[in-house]
Amino acid sequence: MEVFHATLSLDALEKQVKELNTGCAALQLDVATPLSAALCINVAVEGVAPGAEDGKAGPQIRTTIKWVGEVANEVALSLHIRGVRESDGTEDMIILGASSQGVAPKQLPALELVLAASDVAAAVAEGFRLQAALAIMPGAALGPDDALAVEPASGAAAMGCMLNGPFCDAAIRAGGAEFPAHRVVLAAASPVFLSMLSSSPMKEARDAAVELRGADPAAVARLVAHMYGQRGEVPVSGLVALHALADQYQLRSGLAWRLLVELSTARLAPAALCALLPAAHSSCWRACETSLYGQAAEALAELVSDPAFALWPFDCLAAVVARAPALTALRAATAWVAAQAPAQGQQSDWWPRLLACAQLGDAALEDLRELWGSYGSTGLPGLSDALVAPLLALGEKAEKAVVQSCFTIVDQKRVIEQQEQQIAEMDRRIVELRSHARRSGWPV
Repeated sequence: MEVFHATLSLDALEKQVKELNTGCAALQLDVATPLSAALCINVAVEGVAPGAEDGKAGPQIRTTIKWVGEVANEVALSLHIRGVRESDGTEDMIILGASSQGVAPKQLPALELVLAASDVAAAVAEGFRLQAALAIMPGAALGPDDALAVEPASGAAAMGCMLNGPFCDAAIRAGGAEFPAHRVVLAAASPVFLSMLSSSPMKEARDAAVELRGADPAAVARLVAHMYGQRGEVPVSGLVALHALADQYQLRSGLAWRLLVELSTARLAPAALCALLPAAHSSCWRACETSLYGQAAEALAELVSDPAFALWPFDCLAAVVARAPALTALRAATAWVAAQAPAQGQQSDWWPRLLACAQLGDAALEDLRELWGSYGSTGLPGLSDALVAPLLALGEKAEKAVVQSCFTIVDQKRVIEQQEQQIAEMDRRIVELRSHARRSGWPV
């Protein structure tokens, strides 16, 4: 599957950011896409007063992406705002923010990303150049065996014929497999490999072999092919493993960045998501925060029945529970805890944390009643305490609604009284006019 990538310079925004200037015109960028619709990106520095609805004070950078035209099929879109700078011949990068969404045909909502201007200004002050990175791919849910293209390392195409070819003087080993390689290729591809192979005290330098302990041989094979300039594919099930290797060994080709963006963009089928999420939680948290946790929260009721769900680490479950509707989240948490066969006392540690994560404050009264009806008699640790605050909040909200209703009734009564007075005054005037007409001999 092909993915459309576009990286746009935001250099024109840097002066506004440095000065936190909210009076300048917004930066507007138009992006042509392979689809029938184009994208219009608007980036502006906005002033936000303390106590704003989103809880942030001070100027913000608001990036809005709007579609121009229509698309025939579902698509997925992601936006990353990042800072890049050159340092000792390598490229440093920081991600300042990211957002992702799936888009249905003829329903093209704008995608927004809001960042604190002070954070962006700090990055600019440290020498980072601002960029907006876009990715667009088909929005159909991908299964574990669906594949994404792995582009070759830039400038390495000429070395493709040397893969497994002559003059190999090094090797990469993983999981009992060995991949012949050339020192110069490995050193050019990765500063980590360069350090390992050129430092005489290092075992790798003495043996001319790099041992990637715990690495998946299939992922290593794809990594090696990429370094040699070969174009390949990686199944969805292998995305996280390949990203972890590219990130750990700091490949200069930008493979780790590209895979991160694609993981943040892709819409995943429940089976693929359930199996992939624990590994992504461990080694690719940015994609999880941008998209994967949210997708899992939306599909949580379905994921519970997948055997892989019980294998999720606790922190991964908690991150998804925090994004799911409260009733769905607690049902899933109950199923997960039941599958763990926890040691004595472990449940009492898990449940307060899970209940603290659950969005009980957003739950309707009917959902809270159902939660208590389903779990109140089970002795679920901390449930009664966790329900106190949302119930009090609902009670306060209901009380305010009653008071407001009373004020509304009083206001309506006052309006009715005023209208009745106006009608009475009109009747009095009509009587006076008729009386005056009779006295004047006018026909009435």
